[in-house]
Amino acid sequence: MAQMLNLDEVSAKEERLLKFKGVEYPMATMSVHNFIEMTRRGEALDESSAKGTTKVTDQLAWMIEMVKTLFPTMPDDILNAFNMVELNLILEFSRSQVDEEAEEVKKES
Repeated sequence: MAQMLNLDEVSAKEERLLKFKGVEYPMATMSVHNFIEMTRRGEALDESSAKGTTKVTDQLAWMIEMVKTLFPTMPDDILNAFNMVELNLILEFSRSQVDEEAEEVKKES
């Protein structure tokens, strides 16, 4: 019997939503391209941090860009309204989805 990995089933599993001020924003699945770009930016920030040359504003810009990528329907004025705790919680929530999707693919294959 042939083995099959059905990515359609994995992709269609569970929609993730972020609710802020009564409005729900669907979370987009991060593409490989976006993941690579965000990882590169994160690594560059890590390198400059190790040298002591990282600006807090660069780190915040990276975090906001990550949220924009994951929640493309969210307007900029909403993104700019988050406090630091909220921004960190959103990023943790996002990372947990990526980890869960990867685990689900491993289990099904």
